[in-house]
Amino acid sequence: MADLKNPVDVWELIFTQTPTALRWALGVLSLGIFTLAGVLYRWHREDMERVNQRIDRLEVTMDKRHQETNRLLFQIARNTERGH
Repeated sequence: MADLKNPVDVWELIFTQTPTALRWALGVLSLGIFTLAGVLYRWHREDMERVNQRIDRLEVTMDKRHQETNRLLFQIARNTERGH
C-alpha cells in the first residue's frame, strides 16, 4: 500500500530512473504521434471541405432542376386547362 504521508513525485522518478536514451526515444515517438495526428487532421479537414463543396454544387444543380420541373408542370397544367 502506498504511504500517503510521503507522496512520490512520479515525474521525478521517471526522469531519475529512466535511461537517457529511452527518454529520448519516448520523446521522439511522442513527437511523431502528434505530428501524424496533425497531418491526419489536416487531410481530413481538406477532404471534408471538398465534400462540402461538392454537396453545395449538387444542391444548386438539384434546385435548378426542381425549378425547371415545376415550370414544366405548371405549363402542362395551364395547357391542360385550356384544352377543356
